[in-house]
Amino acid sequence: MTAARETTLQALDPLGALAGRPLTVVGAGAAVVVALSLSAAGSRDVSSPLLAVAALAVLAGAGAMLSVLSAAKRAPFTRQGALVVVAGGLLAHILNVAALWERNTLVRDDWGPAALGMLLLCLCPYRPPAEIARLSVGAAAVLALVTLLQQPFFVTSLPLVAYVVIAVVPVLALGLGGAAFAHRVLGRLAAWRERAVRSSAAHAATLQEGIVRSVQQGRVSILNRDVVPFFASITERSELTAEDQRRASEIADAIRSVMVAETERTWLDELLVPVPAGTEQTVWPRVVDDPARLVDAMDFDQRAAVRALVGALTFRGGLDPHAVRALVAGRAGTAEVTMRIAGRTDLEPALAPYVAVMRAVFAELTLTTDPDLTLRFTYDVD
Repeated sequence: MTAARETTLQALDPLGALAGRPLTVVGAGAAVVVALSLSAAGSRDVSSPLLAVAALAVLAGAGAMLSVLSAAKRAPFTRQGALVVVAGGLLAHILNVAALWERNTLVRDDWGPAALGMLLLCLCPYRPPAEIARLSVGAAAVLALVTLLQQPFFVTSLPLVAYVVIAVVPVLALGLGGAAFAHRVLGRLAAWRERAVRSSAAHAATLQEGIVRSVQQGRVSILNRDVVPFFASITERSELTAEDQRRASEIADAIRSVMVAETERTWLDELLVPVPAGTEQTVWPRVVDDPARLVDAMDFDQRAAVRALVGALTFRGGLDPHAVRALVAGRAGTAEVTMRIAGRTDLEPALAPYVAVMRAVFAELTLTTDPDLTLRFTYDVD
């Protein structure tokens, strides 16, 4: 079984997360810039330059990790990644406090809380709001503890709680504020999706009669093309010949093949190679090997992502759908889809945003280009 999809902005609105990633990179860089500026302004209080440099290096590493893990090709952003980023920010703050040990008489000019708050804010599109809130509270607890350890060096008569509040407010404000914003947006997205699903179901119901009529017309087209002329010729001659028997057998086999082929076709077959009624072709080619019809187990989001990808391949990539081959295999409650496009490795850059969306709704997605463009992804099957 694949891991359950988490309720994050990246999962429910992958294109929005992709479009907002530059802000994530800017936010991670801003945390480092703030740290550098405050370090330069308070350089006279540094008792260990080596630790001060180490603190800035660790913070830069945490920001770089955030920028790398938020890339579309690495989606989804995992819990372990978020823990590494936050732990890096906390370690940077601790190192900075150690660099200012016995000289940090006022905590208000420490860059650790502000930088850590920025990192938590940048994590909001990629992790669940409840997790961001827990990380913010946990980080604030560590900052409070570190602040208490510096109590002997404070020179003002302010209550100790005032120093603690000064230290934790930036983290709680930015972290909890970002979590609240993400929670609100997720609620709006859930409401919109519910309305969209209801509208889609209602629209499908109105189209059912038209679909039935279209299928019926397809059957009539086959009869008009093959069966009716055959019976008309027999009626005109008023006799049956061995050739008529052979022709009748061929027509019966053809009709049976069409019925079997259409029965086995899935929505993915129809998506890749649509079947127009009344053409000269009798049995439509199949490009999807899915005898168990496992593609029917995809949910709404997964089907939408696949449709968008195929649309990009067909219309933007100028690809003949017949060039695509898809193999669907099942194992232990999980289905694995392998889509292979021979000789079209040049399509990889154009497919990047669509693959980013698919990474958010499918598990274990890989894209390779040696020697063919091959996309593999898995999903749960009930």
